[in-house]
Amino acid sequence: MRHLFSVFLAFGLTILGLAPTVSAQGDGDDADQKLRIEALWSVDRGRPGDNVVLGIRATFDEGWYAKPDVSQMDSGSSYKPTEVRINYPDGVVAETVRYPKKQIVFPEILDEHGLPVEAFSGTVVFYVPMRLTEALKAGTDLSFEVGVYYQACDDSLCVNP
Repeated sequence: MRHLFSVFLAFGLTILGLAPTVSAQGDGDDADQKLRIEALWSVDRGRPGDNVVLGIRATFDEGWYAKPDVSQMDSGSSYKPTEVRINYPDGVVAETVRYPKKQIVFPEILDEHGLPVEAFSGTVVFYVPMRLTEALKAGTDLSFEVGVYYQACDDSLCVNP
């Protein structure tokens, strides 16, 4: 599954207002999306040259979870890792996405065997640090396209990504 959304920033004359508008779209029926996405900024004002962080808060529907990012998965796993992909506009220097620490969940179907599953569940936040370059001009509009790719699972199945 994938969950795409866009974040738009508008630059002011000397101060950047970081109050994004967020539009979300997914593949297929929105009812099939097993999480809700919200964009959060580390600051409400910034300037060219500042470091800012975009927080992507993902809230999974009750009973649903996704496998963690590739750095936290067991090698040889056949499941699709969670991945955040961002298209950065000119004037923004990207850093590495910081994923939350994986959780251990015990799906009911596996609980009788005591088998834990490493996953993201409930509400998690992905942190995306970036630097706004000095080359940005007052009045510049920036647009970010953000994709959250994941394989959703519940107690009885894992949905094909």
